[in-house]
Amino acid sequence: MEVSSSKQQSKQPSGIKGTFMEIKAQNELLRIQRYDQFLKTTPSKQKRLMAAYDIKEEKMILSHFKPKV
Repeated sequence: MEVSSSKQQSKQPSGIKGTFMEIKAQNELLRIQRYDQFLKTTPSKQKRLMAAYDIKEEKMILSHFKPKV
């Protein structure tokens, strides 16, 4: 998935609060897309992903994954 990091020059949010709300909306859309992708994976892949999730830190421990060569 590609995410564009460039902002539209013609539409600027009103200050920090506007920027925060814009980023929060983008993050929510990405979160929903990733969750849908997670639900479409096989149960064995779901278990592997959840095994690498740290509940206390609320983030993935990426050292559990090894790159495919």
